[in-house]
Amino acid sequence: MGSLPALSFKGTMPHSAQRGYHVKGTCRGRVAGSRRDGVAKVHHSISRRSRSNHFPSCWQQPFLTIFTLQLVVAAGPIKAAEDLPALLRDVSEIAAPGVPGQLAVFGKDAFVVVTGRNGNLAAPVVAAARWGKARIIAFGHDGYFGAEAIRTADTAQLLLNAIKWCGGPPVAVLAAHPAVHQLCVSRGLPSRLVTPAELPEALRTARVFCGQISRIPQQLLPHLEKFLESGGGIIAAETGWGWLQLNPGKTLNDHPANKLLGRTGVVWTDGTMQRTSPQGFDAKTPISELCHAGKAIEFLSRFVHKPPDHPSGVPPSKNNQSREAEELNIEQALFSFQQALRSLPSEEKWFWQKVGELADVEKQPRPTVDRPVTRLILEERLRIIAFAHWVQRLPVEEIPAHPADFPGTVPRSLPRRTLAVWLDPGKPGWQSTGCYAPPGEVITLELPQGFEPQGLVVQIGCHTDELWHLPRWTRIPAVVIRQPVTSQTARVASPYGGLIYFEFRGARSQGPLPITLSGVVEAPRFVRGKTSIHRWKEILSEPTAPWAEFESSKIILTVPTTAARKVQDPEATLAFWDRVLDACAELAARDPERPRPERIVADRQISAGYMHAGYPIMTHLDVADQLVAPPTRHTDPRWGLFHEIGHNHQESDWTFSQVGEVTCNLFTVYVLETVCGMTDRTAMHPGLRNREQRIQEYFREGPSLDRFARDPFLGLIPYLQLQETFGWEAYKQVFASYRKSPPKPRLTNDLAKIDEWVVRFSQVVGRNLAPFHRAWGLPVSEAAEAKIAHLPVWMPPGFPPEN
Repeated sequence: MGSLPALSFKGTMPHSAQRGYHVKGTCRGRVAGSRRDGVAKVHHSISRRSRSNHFPSCWQQPFLTIFTLQLVVAAGPIKAAEDLPALLRDVSEIAAPGVPGQLAVFGKDAFVVVTGRNGNLAAPVVAAARWGKARIIAFGHDGYFGAEAIRTADTAQLLLNAIKWCGGPPVAVLAAHPAVHQLCVSRGLPSRLVTPAELPEALRTARVFCGQISRIPQQLLPHLEKFLESGGGIIAAETGWGWLQLNPGKTLNDHPANKLLGRTGVVWTDGTMQRTSPQGFDAKTPISELCHAGKAIEFLSRFVHKPPDHPSGVPPSKNNQSREAEELNIEQALFSFQQALRSLPSEEKWFWQKVGELADVEKQPRPTVDRPVTRLILEERLRIIAFAHWVQRLPVEEIPAHPADFPGTVPRSLPRRTLAVWLDPGKPGWQSTGCYAPPGEVITLELPQGFEPQGLVVQIGCHTDELWHLPRWTRIPAVVIRQPVTSQTARVASPYGGLIYFEFRGARSQGPLPITLSGVVEAPRFVRGKTSIHRWKEILSEPTAPWAEFESSKIILTVPTTAARKVQDPEATLAFWDRVLDACAELAARDPERPRPERIVADRQISAGYMHAGYPIMTHLDVADQLVAPPTRHTDPRWGLFHEIGHNHQESDWTFSQVGEVTCNLFTVYVLETVCGMTDRTAMHPGLRNREQRIQEYFREGPSLDRFARDPFLGLIPYLQLQETFGWEAYKQVFASYRKSPPKPRLTNDLAKIDEWVVRFSQVVGRNLAPFHRAWGLPVSEAAEAKIAHLPVWMPPGFPPEN
């Protein structure tokens, strides 16, 4: 793998966290031959005593003050209850650098040191473990080794306690973390900054290594493994979610720190957390034993065989806890259990044995709309979670078909075929194939000779929304598998089935690429300009796959085949949607020839809301018929769909946070007027009715930014007032100005975005719009108004209203 990028994650949260719905961490199936070997073990023994009394000259540099630290070494294992006070001595609060990630703790000699908050649940941000004579401390963000974090609250004291607990000094500090070295020097602790190349020599005499393991080249990691096996102490800081972003196609099982330290019972996992104190995390907060995944699975196991008088699956607590407290304990245990499964080493036999028992396919639930799996049906939730992770460990030939009915099974009578599909390696995004993978059946992929598959990913399923966080599941929460293709011939299977897609990561310039798929069922797929109506009707006249797609260069619609059968003229359906996408591009001042088509997928259950934007745009099954309905003039019920497409055309520079649900509707109104021919805005949506009454009520109570932000249809009024006077052309020019000359530096706060918007719009229309926006309660600075003070002031007639 070589040396990883030396990046520190300081403030960029995962995109899914910013959006407010979770779409990452998809359930992965298995591609044959895709497993990676762990770091080879190198057995070496150096007694702690041989390293303890003789500091070599390299530790005794002139700038170091040698300080003899009195150590208390126990003769045997100490319980976490005794270790924890030693680590938290004089520590009340620690920093929260950047966006800290989560850890999973599961080993019998591993324990949680400090927790953060994940909603109303807790997650480890600092953890520790004993492993033979070795000791390790793990931090959930690489920024804990930075100067700012060390200066914050009691973080420095925790690091000093960790060095002592791990057996130090002397300490070998990776050169990327000089602040840790400086901390040691300031306290008189022997410390040495080392580059990765100097690490093998430095570890011969160090007692403790401190550094970000993912910065170390792979070929040097066996030296750190040897150090751990000989009883050395390791203090490591990593950002799990950040590493995943930098390493697409990999899982946290591939993380170098997890490969090395997973054996100790601590791993870095996906996800972020919220603070628990003003400066970061409260180190004195009592830690629930259910933050330990091993304790969590023991706790959950007692619910698997529920008593007959409790059909909900949650028996009464034996210690008279309230039902609410018991349910919170269950949620905490489920969360800890699932987080551990995301990164759990395959060598953790006891844990995986428990998971395997729960994953029994014969006992798997089948959630539906009529019989959902709810938060209280604990055994079923537990079995679904266990199966989703257990199946990732199976060879492709052993992946079973899950009995769930979604996305859908395929009758045995339908022929499994071998089909050739053509892909464009230079095209971003998912590429459809018109092929369906039956649940639990192996699909074979054949690439052309000489083609280098690096960056090629195969995906089964399009319903990428994950539902783990929801209290009620009407389908399996994660039904999409994605795996890199690493050889000319590969096999892949999904327990749930689904449409098959490919994606090329990284730019390629070569022409169309043929890929042969064997074992698939042909699915209905209409490609505008390529598929004939005759061929379309022919496919639908016979039993076929349960999902169909309508595709153009601008949009792809994925609906159940039952909805597709109702479409008499798919060419007209796609022509309509192409006009919708062209209209949005026109208003946003974008090139109508898109780098990739937008996607809209109908789903039984989605992660948030009734619909949401993204790639793909997700909506519910009750919208499927509407999605592919023929176009109509002067009326259209698809406000919600146009709204989500509008979200995908928003730009952060001209959308301050209070109007996130407003500026997207400019595209909705524009489409309804220019494509659908609607001229009466009150007929577009009930929220556009009674405009004057809304204005009167708003001004009667007094304009304010908070009230303005609470009602997106109220917030839309000033934007429509501007359009009604200056026309859509003004918006196109304003948006084009942002695209041509984006603000420099890029705007990061709402007040700056409001100022920029007012100045740019005023300059385009030749009117001073600052008083208008202030009247609506938007704070426009004097500096911004000074730039447009030479322009005549504009107000709509009779505005603002007199109270």
